Amino acid sequence: MECWLLMPHPLAGWLVPNTRERTMSPEELLSRVCVGMTRDEVVAALGPPDDMGGTSRKYRTPRVYRYGRIEVYFEPWKAGRLHMVYTEDDEGNGHVLLER
Repeated sequence: MECWLLMPHPLAGWLVPNTRERTMSPEELLSRVCVGMTRDEVVAALGPPDDMGGTSRKYRTPRVYRYGRIEVYFEPWKAGRLHMVYTEDDEGNGHVLLER
């Protein structure tokens, strides 16, 4: 699998901020995950998320896992795979770190 760095995603960054900060840097997180990984593979690589969100009536499985200030986005269906990693800097500017 290949990982690509792309432009900010317009739908990213809507989760409520988490007060617990992880010590893992974005670079370290990106070295452990790649586009196309399953939720189980991401949890095996990073551990359990600090927070989860992004459910809807149609898609009940959380599609966003939060690790400190970093959000890992999955396709919305239950077997969905990782398709984007997003974060915000201290000024609230969004940055897509990884995207399909």
